[in-house]
Amino acid sequence: MNKLYHFQVYMPDLPLKFGKQRLNYSNHALNASRDDRYGYIQLPTSIDTNTAKIIEVEIVDNRFLSKVVYRVDYDNTHDLIVVVIPDRWFVKTVWLNRKDDKHQTLRREKYAVA
Repeated sequence: MNKLYHFQVYMPDLPLKFGKQRLNYSNHALNASRDDRYGYIQLPTSIDTNTAKIIEVEIVDNRFLSKVVYRVDYDNTHDLIVVVIPDRWFVKTVWLNRKDDKHQTLRREKYAVA
């Protein structure tokens, strides 16, 4: 069973800091970087998970970390959202969010609370 957690709803106390990790991008992520609504995204070669903000995690069978969504500083106006499969640091997709985006449309019912 998969459980999805979001920092604005509930985030379990998990070891989610892995230091600096080299990223491997999917074709989907590469295409998304060229077609983002805010323009071309210069993709980083790595991510520092100790400083990145954790937005969302997915846990399978209460033991396997299958997805982590990180938010990192990109430029003066935007943050980069990076969706990662952490066991191999494979990036599923990316997009830019405005720094002032408060995510008013969050569907809280999608997320586990404990």
